[in-house]
Amino acid sequence: MIRLGIMVFLLLLTFSEFFNLTDRGMRFEYYRDVQYIAFFVTGFCLGILYLVLTFRFLGSIVLFRVQILADLFLITWWVILTGGSFSGFSFLYMLALFFYGRMLGMRTIFLSSILVWITIFLISCVQFYFP
Repeated sequence: MIRLGIMVFLLLLTFSEFFNLTDRGMRFEYYRDVQYIAFFVTGFCLGILYLVLTFRFLGSIVLFRVQILADLFLITWWVILTGGSFSGFSFLYMLALFFYGRMLGMRTIFLSSILVWITIFLISCVQFYFP
């Protein structure tokens, strides 16, 4: 349910970008509208799929690990769309790691945080060399 709430919040922020209420800054502009639509369709479909699978695989640690990888992918996609290393949505990484850390344990979250650090570093390098 938290994921669906966050997706609705991001949907409201996207409307502000469609109506040019925010500063454009350094944003990924390649088929931006299509990518926003694809992002939200993917996010909402994953949310519904997780709700269905949760009842079938209740308490499965593998399901939570797949969820954190999918959520980190969606967060990375959103951060790239909204400005890369200059995005104001980088806090979503910490939010995801915090919520999943309570369920998955220290080792998995530590490895996930290293993956997040490497991802942010690569985004910054690409954005520096190809502005």
